[in-house]
Amino acid sequence: MIKMQVEGRADQVQSFLCQLEQGSQVKLVHKEWEDKEMSQPDEVCFKCYVQKQPDQQMRIVQLVTAGGGEIRIPLFDVIHAEIEEGVKVFAGRNFDMFP
Repeated sequence: MIKMQVEGRADQVQSFLCQLEQGSQVKLVHKEWEDKEMSQPDEVCFKCYVQKQPDQQMRIVQLVTAGGGEIRIPLFDVIHAEIEEGVKVFAGRNFDMFP
């Protein structure tokens, strides 16, 4: 596990953390905002712990239908983003061994 401290303008730090969480190479294990006196009023300090993920890690994206059914999609190199509250987008690679 790697401990990382990020300092800077709040909007830049937030953008960086979103990109970090969406990447498939690292997994964000824990994050915490620091109460630290910064030189500028719009700056923040953030600590997080990350783990390096093996290349091409597979994840299962699970969708639940309105009728309660489940759809499970195995994906490699998953990238996910929440584009607005409650609306998420997933992207990744999938292949069929038996076409």
